[in-house]
Amino acid sequence: TVDLFFQQENIHNSRLRIPVRDGVCELSNTQGVLQGHVTAPRKFVNSFNVLVVQPWAAMLAATPEGQTMNSIDPISKEKLNLATTTYVDDIGHKSVCLDKSIDTLVNNVRSNLDKLQTRQRPYGAKLNKDKTKHIIKMVGMGTHTQKRRLRHIDTKDIGEFVSSARYLGPDLHASN
Repeated sequence: TVDLFFQQENIHNSRLRIPVRDGVCELSNTQGVLQGHVTAPRKFVNSFNVLVVQPWAAMLAATPEGQTMNSIDPISKEKLNLATTTYVDDIGHKSVCLDKSIDTLVNNVRSNLDKLQTRQRPYGAKLNKDKTKHIIKMVGMGTHTQKRRLRHIDTKDIGEFVSSARYLGPDLHASN
């Protein structure tokens, strides 16, 4: 994070001085990088992951539900969050609902997405709810009842609940 801060400061404070016929033209890069610029993808990925995804994933990993998706690296003994994967601006997040209530599941999803949007807002990023999918797998007694209840809950504000979806090419199913 410190390196990113210094990179941003260097870019923000840089000036390009070009001699012109009647003096010097000074240009400064204070508005960032446009999509088509060569450095844009790398800067986006670095900043999006550091500023938005990593803090959000760490926050979710600290919750009781998130603890079920943590593991320990056998070599470094570092705690790993196995729940969140990213590819550029696509985020895949797995979570476990410890409560058997479908209402709790929907409320957890809504809360997690609100936290993500709060992380994104200062950087001008926005969640596309039309493309948001929640792959769910329910097991145990009461599963069929809960699935029927889910069909009657309004979830348009958080995306669609499905049993499979395409993420970065491969199909993901609820059994994954």
